[in-house]
Amino acid sequence: MNPTALPVRILGLLFGTLILAACSTVEDVQPELREQSAIDSSQTLEPAVDQTLSLSAAAPTTLRESLSAAGASGTAFQFDALRLPAGNWDGYVQASGGSFLQCLVAWGPREARLGISAGWESSLFVQFRAPDWPVAELINQSDLVVAVDELYQRTVPLEGNGQLMWVNLGATPDFAQSLIDGEQLTLRVGNHVMVYPLADAELAMQALYECLQLQTEQEGTGALSLHGIDLTAVSESNLTETTVRALLESGFGDVQLRAAEQTAEQYGSRALLSGPAWGGEAELFVSVFGLQGDSKKALEEAVNDAARLCREEVQARLIRMEEPTSIGQFGRYSLLCAGESGEFVLETLAFFDGRNILVIHAVVDDVNERDRIDGNFERMMARMSATS
Repeated sequence: MNPTALPVRILGLLFGTLILAACSTVEDVQPELREQSAIDSSQTLEPAVDQTLSLSAAAPTTLRESLSAAGASGTAFQFDALRLPAGNWDGYVQASGGSFLQCLVAWGPREARLGISAGWESSLFVQFRAPDWPVAELINQSDLVVAVDELYQRTVPLEGNGQLMWVNLGATPDFAQSLIDGEQLTLRVGNHVMVYPLADAELAMQALYECLQLQTEQEGTGALSLHGIDLTAVSESNLTETTVRALLESGFGDVQLRAAEQTAEQYGSRALLSGPAWGGEAELFVSVFGLQGDSKKALEEAVNDAARLCREEVQARLIRMEEPTSIGQFGRYSLLCAGESGEFVLETLAFFDGRNILVIHAVVDDVNERDRIDGNFERMMARMSATS
């Protein structure tokens, strides 16, 4: 993105008339997904078939049947937040009771967290914590000076709740542009000052408005398309085994599973399974969601939730939705990412059965391996279509 000007599609989003009445706290955002730790392919991993329970004769035998059974027996829950890639910032799409509330990018330690958020009618908020400020004396009684270098300065009423403070900057683009162009953000009330560096602010603002565009243009109500499913132990075991079998049969070769606690630590509790394949050349992780609404939008949300791995920049995106059939629908998503160790590819295959989504992510460092992943996913799609 051009650092000197917001794209036209982003600028357009900034001009809204409805003020976001509810401003949720940065502290309340508790993402389930954690940062991916470095993957050590030398660690001892048991073969996948040894990590799962044997299916009973009455258990579902195909991946589609396993997914349907898992969704039917599981307990649905609404997300409070999904993750977004935003450079060194954390990005979220937040909801309340399943309805879209805001997109938010946040930076800094818990006790002094800074958040820049936008509601689905584009009003911008700055929300923050200042551990040394006399919050009770300042909230709803003082004005806050918001400044970015010499590029932007504005005085607005300071609002808040508890230890969280915020200001509403309305739907004008100058503040967003100043964050992209500036070096530091200063928040000041009298002698009380908070200063935040703006490294990666360009990526953060791009993520913020891509999130906002996704919520407004693809779904009129702005609601999230995904919801979570708490699987029973039996259905989780069945779905894990049938997924691994499908991966092995589709060419991923020596797929190995990590222990459940390792998967949760690296990919969060939403991940069904994870592990290396192709002798450690590829990394796989799988998630299961429930669907409410548009399948394309749901795939976007699921991929964004995983794209936190792109800590620096998402360089290219490509989405392809297959035509629905009698068994469901397949979707494909490709991301070219820039990470700390260089470029890598995140390839995603999603299967929608109408109520649930099985999302398989494959990560490779060599961009030339995309064709190999594509071939494996094509074989999986063909097998699922033939056996369903």
